[in-house]
Amino acid sequence: MMCGLIFTDTHIQNARKNKKRTPHQAAWEQLLSSSRAGDAWQQVQWDAWRYQFNADLRAGEQGILTFQNLPLPDHLPTLFIALQAYAMLQSHPAFQPSDWLTQCRQQLDQQDAPSDIVDHLWYAVIQTAIGVITSDDTCIQYGVDTLKHTVDKSIHPEGYLPAAVKTGPESVALQRQIQSVQALILIAEMCEHIGINLWQYNNRGVSIMTAATYPLYYYFYPEKWQWNGEEWKPSDGIDEATAKRIFQTHAGFLELVRRHYTPPLKAIQMMLDDLRPIYDPFCGGFVTLSHAEAKRRMLFI
Repeated sequence: MMCGLIFTDTHIQNARKNKKRTPHQAAWEQLLSSSRAGDAWQQVQWDAWRYQFNADLRAGEQGILTFQNLPLPDHLPTLFIALQAYAMLQSHPAFQPSDWLTQCRQQLDQQDAPSDIVDHLWYAVIQTAIGVITSDDTCIQYGVDTLKHTVDKSIHPEGYLPAAVKTGPESVALQRQIQSVQALILIAEMCEHIGINLWQYNNRGVSIMTAATYPLYYYFYPEKWQWNGEEWKPSDGIDEATAKRIFQTHAGFLELVRRHYTPPLKAIQMMLDDLRPIYDPFCGGFVTLSHAEAKRRMLFI
């Protein structure tokens, strides 16, 4: 059963079963902490996750009340937060059907698909999310077609997206690569839960995993980042603190791609050890809680 676009009831039960195990224990503490999100839509997301994972009806009701009083977001990643919250809260007893989704679709229909590749990919995320929530095959197909076209035409065999990274300065280029990866992964994850496998789609040996793998090296060696938006100017790289901040802010994709590496990728695990528990509002929320694999218990004989 689909509960939150990127997770199902199986994910919830797994998180509950591993409540006292690493890394879920820290993720539970993060979710249930008394701290409040700084952004109103992110607070709705927190309340929706507490409702779904902790069966917290009061949190769900608070999330619904806040949701009803917020304007429709213009920022596409924030609109994804709103759509995910809608999907999570609609099973709550206090949830009342409204024309919110209709307004959301009308807002989307009134604008052309963005020409910038990062914005266009996030536009496809929104189309996919609406399609999944409303069972609209046309919206879902838009996301599928966008992902496949991106793999076919927009990802270099090394993994970078030229249209994303050739916009500087260096830190902006890295962030745009990761934001593109996030969008592609969200489309693939949502589609997987409705029976469409985009993780394995490839063309000329390139897939979304190629794009997801590309930035990992620069977590460890940010000074070697080569893109700055100026074709003939050598890159100065990125300082360690800036790179770490970018990866911390956009770490959610690591949890979602981890299980698709066979064998497991050591770099991913090293990064997760550094960054967990991950709360990435724009890549699904508390994704360590939903997608991490609990560490195996040691057996002593």
